[in-house]
Amino acid sequence: MAWLGFWLAVATFIFVGAWNARKAYEVKHQTLRILLEKGEKIDALLLQQLMKPESKSIMRQSYPGEGYMMLRVMGTLSLFSAPAIGGVIFLNHLDKTNAIGLAFVLLMIGAGLHFSSRYVTQPPAKELISDQHCNKSCAA
Repeated sequence: MAWLGFWLAVATFIFVGAWNARKAYEVKHQTLRILLEKGEKIDALLLQQLMKPESKSIMRQSYPGEGYMMLRVMGTLSLFSAPAIGGVIFLNHLDKTNAIGLAFVLLMIGAGLHFSSRYVTQPPAKELISDQHCNKSCAA
């Protein structure tokens, strides 16, 4: 019975969110219609501001190297968690074949994430502060 309550709550949240977004869109259209009925001149900037989606519904702009760092972090976590998860299952006398298989799959996922990070944009190189300080003081 708890699963039914959970899925009803999830469906309710989805429905209310969609209904709220639709109402906000209808209000914008109503505002635009009222402005047109009053004879107001609507320029492109005002129209763009009225019909622009909410900023929370737009995906945020990513910065260069974000995908690279995400792949490296997730690959490292997968590589280090694979033996631990496999060992816990293996030591608890559960099905040993599944433990080895799961550890192998996690190792392959981690290795794949690490290798795929080569093909995305890397973050810009940062110079160390100590190197900058040494270059300025040593040149003088």
